[in-house]
Amino acid sequence: MSSAKHALTPEDVLGFKNVEDAQISPEGSQVAFVVGDSFKAETKWPKSTIWLVGTAGGEPRQLTCGPRTDSLPRWSPDGSQLAFLSDRLVEGQRQVFVIARDGGEALLLTTIAGAIPTPRGLNALQWSPDGRSLAFLMEDPETDEERAQREAKDDAIAFEQHPKFVRVWVVDVPLTPGPSPHDGARGESQSKSIRCVSPDNLQIWEFGWHPNSREVAAVVSDQPYEWAWYTNRIVRFGLGELAQTVWQSKRQVALPVWSPDGNQIAFISSNWSDRGCVAGDVWTIDSRGGEARNITVGIVASLGWMQWSSTGQELLAIGHDRGGTGLHRINVSTGERSQVWWQQAAVAEAHWPRFSASRDGTLAVVFEDADHPRDVWILRESSGKLAGQQLTQLHPLAAEIALGGTSVLHWPGADGCEMQGLLIKPVGHQPGQRCPLVMWV
Repeated sequence: MSSAKHALTPEDVLGFKNVEDAQISPEGSQVAFVVGDSFKAETKWPKSTIWLVGTAGGEPRQLTCGPRTDSLPRWSPDGSQLAFLSDRLVEGQRQVFVIARDGGEALLLTTIAGAIPTPRGLNALQWSPDGRSLAFLMEDPETDEERAQREAKDDAIAFEQHPKFVRVWVVDVPLTPGPSPHDGARGESQSKSIRCVSPDNLQIWEFGWHPNSREVAAVVSDQPYEWAWYTNRIVRFGLGELAQTVWQSKRQVALPVWSPDGNQIAFISSNWSDRGCVAGDVWTIDSRGGEARNITVGIVASLGWMQWSSTGQELLAIGHDRGGTGLHRINVSTGERSQVWWQQAAVAEAHWPRFSASRDGTLAVVFEDADHPRDVWILRESSGKLAGQQLTQLHPLAAEIALGGTSVLHWPGADGCEMQGLLIKPVGHQPGQRCPLVMWV
């Protein structure tokens, strides 16, 4: 391999792997993550597989080897298994699987016909807190009439004539390894294994389990169309029961997360977000309803992901912060907050910063900055702050590429507000050298 570096080319960009969805195990010893191609060659979506790496160091190892797309790894509460989605049976049709953390044959749990909304719905697959079942979102499958129309190559579209609701479904997980919960040559599901648990005529955009594993909180709307997301609300319902509205707002809401004792629900609310790309303030509300409270008034960051502490007294939230990414610890009762980590970097999943956390407070993230491509990192607390440690080096190609220097600029805007931007200089740029400017807003 030549030691000379070269400028980045389109071929180089396609040679980099997509690294995403870092999920740390409950006890904090392993991180599962997805490695995918940056383009699709012979499959409907770029091929991807699930990998594991130890938080104490060592080489990552491939856990799944599906022929197409394996995604959304989610640890069981006891850390013994990983649930994930895969279209290894039928291209484009994701099913729910589980696999032991040590590897082996993955166990098929579903044979569904509807679509599981992903990747924008990063909460589309969740273990119940008791570890006995998995909940997932599924869009209504096509009707016999629609199937006949498709097979006849009739591509006429009747807008909003056949609404397809996304609903919450639950599948039971075998407590001990054994035969698949499906029988028959085509894997027909047993009727009691998979069931819809959300109310009729309610679009479920995202959801979160109650700690008791018998209820969920959800962001919903009365219509299943994209425009309806902007008039959403938060509800709670027992599995298979009617919904109770917890909070109705004129602002968009997202990410309902129950407190450990089930008495409060935290969520993100903002004025300008889009589905799957949410940012704003952290709010809390009594899980029975009432007035919601903004606990991050005046914060300069745009927060988009959070998790309760084990005591329920604090929330750890992450978001875009002064051109980088910041993590903030927030006291739920007082609203007092402290920034525990900040980097001029991106910690991004599905367009917005996210993390996963173990019981001991270790965080797993996918980290990238101007000089380093996406890799898996962990953040551990040290003297009240979080310090990062890189776990993977999945892009050897990066060492061969010359990059221009990047600097942060600040200037006053027309209205007097401080503006911020990044200046990326050409490779080999010399001080005083004039060159064309391309602006991206």
